[in-house]
Order: sequence, then structure tokens, then C-alpha cells
Amino acid sequence: MAIDILITFSWVIFGINMFGTIAKRRVRHLYVAIWFYIATWIAVAMLQYLTI
Repeated sequence: MAIDILITFSWVIFGINMFGTIAKRRVRHLYVAIWFYIATWIAVAMLQYLTI
């Protein structure tokens, strides 16, 4: 149970860092790799939620 909280906390911090970096960028278009990072972030968050 404690490992779930640690995983969730680290994943939220990773998401804040990723979306903050995207928001601060000067280039307005997003590369394809960033879409994959976002999709992976959402998928892992959903899988973690389903296993709790």
C-alpha cells in the first residue's frame, strides 16, 4: 500500500514537470514524441488507479 502512494506521488510530480515544461516552451507546436509521453503518462495513471 505504501508503494502505491510513492508511485502515485512520483507520477504526479513527473506529470507536473512534463506539463509545466510544455507550457513554458517558446515553440508552439508539439512533436510526436511529446504526444507519446502524454499518452504514456495517462495510461500508467489509469492502470495504477485500476490496481488500487
